Amino acid sequence: MTDSSRQGNNPETADILRKYSDLVNDVAFDKVEHGLKEANIFAILGIQHFEIRHSNFLAWMFDPKGSHGMGNAFLRRFLRDISLENQKHGVNSLSPTDTSPITAEIRREWNNIDILVILDRHVVCIENKVYSSDHENQLSSYRNVVESQFPKPRYDAVFVYLTPDGRSPNDEDQRQHYVNYSYDKIVVHAERLLLLHDRTLPSNIKTYIKDYTLNIRRNLMQQDHLNELAQQLYANHKEALDFIFANKPDAVSQVKDYLFSKINIEGYVEGSRSKRFLRFTTRELDNLLLRKGDGFGGWDRREQFLFEFEFSVQSSNQLIVIFRTSIHPRGDQDIRRILIEAIGSLDMQSSSKFSVKTIKRFDVKDITERINDNSMNDLFDTEWPGVVESVSDVSRTILNRSEEIKAIYSAFPLADIESVN
Repeated sequence: MTDSSRQGNNPETADILRKYSDLVNDVAFDKVEHGLKEANIFAILGIQHFEIRHSNFLAWMFDPKGSHGMGNAFLRRFLRDISLENQKHGVNSLSPTDTSPITAEIRREWNNIDILVILDRHVVCIENKVYSSDHENQLSSYRNVVESQFPKPRYDAVFVYLTPDGRSPNDEDQRQHYVNYSYDKIVVHAERLLLLHDRTLPSNIKTYIKDYTLNIRRNLMQQDHLNELAQQLYANHKEALDFIFANKPDAVSQVKDYLFSKINIEGYVEGSRSKRFLRFTTRELDNLLLRKGDGFGGWDRREQFLFEFEFSVQSSNQLIVIFRTSIHPRGDQDIRRILIEAIGSLDMQSSSKFSVKTIKRFDVKDITERINDNSMNDLFDTEWPGVVESVSDVSRTILNRSEEIKAIYSAFPLADIESVN
């Protein structure tokens, strides 16, 4: 009987296949698939989620002399909103008469400020937070810079905190100084201007603005019709989708599989498995060191020493891969002491329960998409001989203490020795 035949006769597999069939034959699935394939310049460039790209686009829209051809229409509507919010809070620094500037200077990343709008008598500082939040003293620092460079009475400074949902800053002390503004209002104004200027705007400009507003609705605010269809699909096919999500290939699994193949080629022995770690040891060390751990920390194979790659995904879509040695904190403490002494020259880090020493760090800068083979080779192949050399050095250092290790094991009860490895 073939593997495929056995899989087909497996009730669990048959159930998954049935649920998958129900999913792909759902009309909502076709609509979502078709909608996601529609061309969108932000999706094509892979910049839907990049805060800096949102700021670039907004700066272009704010500029009265921008190539969009709408003059100060977008900026005027934005300033009108800010003026009304100021008046609600009893602040009159930006009156209705100041909201129709003929000219404006737009600065990007001036003193790390996302967008700075310089008017005749006002300066508007915009802190754009798409996915992140303000960190300690960030907003007060921006205020100090703006107020010192654009002092009263020549300028009145206005500070805006722009987020997808119009939330307040984390820094409670700065909330009284910053006007909360949401991307919902950005979309409303942009879409309204598209209608008003439909006959006069060039087709490419209309496409850019339409793509931008769709990107905001779909990816930042999740208010697009595709978001509703996706929620409907998930409600109707939760089990099938959860199974797919749990097994989807991603950049982490791709890198992990790549390194696993390298480990197999070298003839190393795979260690305890974990989603976050890829662990292994040499055959010589595997034969020498009995498995006397207790499974703590995910070491279900009870090893006391392993080499490991740790995979850590950062908020900036960056994958950090750390290669290091690791000694289990539990198990036989005499063996652990020898292991620490044997590789003590590697300057073990005392901050971890697992005595670890970082040997090499790899940075994968963008994991929003799968990594092509050339990039993978560039990342790891040039450094792999160094990994192999480090494994060899550490293994040799431990093997030099093999007689002491065997002497400790010889004191173990025979039944205990036979129960491991």
